[in-house]
Amino acid sequence: MLSLSSAVTEKSKRTIYILKDFSLKVSNSSTIKIMGGIRHAWWGHLGGPVQRGVVTYSLSPYEQRAFAGALKHGVFNTYRRFMSQLPYIGIPGLFAYGIYRWGTERYKYLQSKAGHAELQAILA
Repeated sequence: MLSLSSAVTEKSKRTIYILKDFSLKVSNSSTIKIMGGIRHAWWGHLGGPVQRGVVTYSLSPYEQRAFAGALKHGVFNTYRRFMSQLPYIGIPGLFAYGIYRWGTERYKYLQSKAGHAELQAILA
């Protein structure tokens, strides 16, 4: 015979039975399998001691200053961070722009009459 233990939820006042085969059976005959062999009562009512002495602080969104110091510190911090990354972005960017500019000028030259003549001389 299976041994049963029961717990009563505060909201719905339904009795929940925890069976030894790790299945959870609610009194309205719906069965929920519990994974990993962990036996729990309903969520929030786990049978442990009541938590005492836990203090939680919060601040209303209407009381906090979201942009406090944004102009005073944010602008200078952004400039500092941008300048620290400039060597890593600027040097390869200038190199890529130089290749782009050389390619466009070479293309324009090869599309001109002198470029066609040069290309014909190379191919002939």
